[in-house]
Amino acid sequence: AEPDTRSRAKILEEDDQDFINIKDVELLGKGACRGQGWQSGQWPLPQGRKSLKECAEKCKGTKGCVAFDLSNKESDKYDCLLLGHKDVLPASGLAAKCYVIRGARPVESTLAAPAAPTAKRTSKDNYPPSGFGYEKLGSGLCRGS
Repeated sequence: AEPDTRSRAKILEEDDQDFINIKDVELLGKGACRGQGWQSGQWPLPQGRKSLKECAEKCKGTKGCVAFDLSNKESDKYDCLLLGHKDVLPASGLAAKCYVIRGARPVESTLAAPAAPTAKRTSKDNYPPSGFGYEKLGSGLCRGS
């Protein structure tokens, strides 16, 4: 369901000065936090409904988190989204507010795509490996003419 236009206006018209008293948190601008690589690796990490302070603390406590955005305000709770990419920019077309953690740096390991699990090779045959004048061609039965 699309958020109604009143909630969009509500978040964009809030007094930005209310939020300056959280240590190392700075309002970057109006709009969702975006920028090149914003969906890299494990990012973004949705945190559910949080207050500004709760979302800020969640970001500070998450390895590689450099920014968070708040959207869809109801009472004092927002949808909290954590981000860990470089060069964070507020996308003003999206009804949200983008905050950065001063001094936080992206962590490369959190930006990498998760490694694909490597399949273990299991041998179900009891045949010896190649050698001694023989060559193992596979694990099936030999056929030929």
